[in-house]
Amino acid sequence: MTPHAVTSTTSARGRIHGKGYNARDGYAWPRAGRARVPGDILFWHRVETKFFDVAFTHWAVYVGACGRWDAARACWMWVCDDDDDGDDALVECVVHLWGAAEPTDDASTTNRDMDENASCVLTPLADVGDDPRCGNAQFDAVYAPLRQGDILDRCRLAVEKGFYEGRYGGYCVRANNCEHFATWARYGVRFSEQIERRVSIGLNVVRVAASLWSGVPAPGIDVAKAIILGPRSHPDDDAEIKRAILDMRSGQARAHTAEDDVSHILDYMLDRVEIQARTERIEAARLASLPPSARRVETEIATLSFGRERAPREHSSTSSHDISINAEQFAQAAGAFGAFVRTASSSAFRVLGAIGDELARPRGSRPPASPTSGAQNSPPRTDN
Repeated sequence: MTPHAVTSTTSARGRIHGKGYNARDGYAWPRAGRARVPGDILFWHRVETKFFDVAFTHWAVYVGACGRWDAARACWMWVCDDDDDGDDALVECVVHLWGAAEPTDDASTTNRDMDENASCVLTPLADVGDDPRCGNAQFDAVYAPLRQGDILDRCRLAVEKGFYEGRYGGYCVRANNCEHFATWARYGVRFSEQIERRVSIGLNVVRVAASLWSGVPAPGIDVAKAIILGPRSHPDDDAEIKRAILDMRSGQARAHTAEDDVSHILDYMLDRVEIQARTERIEAARLASLPPSARRVETEIATLSFGRERAPREHSSTSSHDISINAEQFAQAAGAFGAFVRTASSSAFRVLGAIGDELARPRGSRPPASPTSGAQNSPPRTDN
């Protein structure tokens, strides 16, 4: 047994990540006083080290104890309550976009989280990693979650029928990663906050640099984000998903009573209150630990967020992160972007274009470098 085999959770976190965990890094899952609830979304902190260290998070949906190993198929199978014969104990599992294990000696270094051949699979919770964090606390303030049964139906549909990859395509870090799947399953909306944050930072840097260089205000970034990240949903998603789930359940729709709906709403609201109260306590303790000169005076009216985004503290109340636009706004943005490109088309762009054309030109069509080497080069092409 290695020296680190028996250690506390706190020391393990510090050894892996070099710092403690708090509300900023994600609450531990399950949170204190709460049980593991199927339908919760989880994430793990990871570091990609292929070229240089890049921190990211891997996301999954917890589906409870429903997994059983199928030796004939060499995979974990989803066992429904009606199909459980009680012969073998079921294993707690998650559903996520994950790559297959490589049958090589160096399989431990394979990044299954960002495998381009990743698919929606059922995996034991313990196999994904230690120290999962609570994803509900990250996004429940922005989007209200679906009913628990609907979340599980979406996960089972993705695993057994391949619905998710068939409708939204294969794995793509930019537009279809594990976070997209987890948010689709829980909220019905596909998005990846970690990708959107990085794209926004990059576009803002480009916009500021272009404005300083050209002297012309660059257009907003909403249109560019929509083009780069793709749509969050499709117009007929709900109808297609409903039909697919109905087929999977042999035509038997899941019944929801009024009591179930009330319980779902109350549990969600109480959970939001608990998360916000805990976050404010942690933030107050953090500010209290700072020296008086480093504290910022912040005044804010306490509000509770239920399925909507809270207003930013230090920004105008008119600012919005909504990337939905109509045809007129798109035309205006496209016109502004075209004007910006025309203004920015200086000699530097022309030089870069000439260099690109030269690099893209076939080797045989380039002119000789000198008279002495002309005999070794193919003659220039002539049009007949």
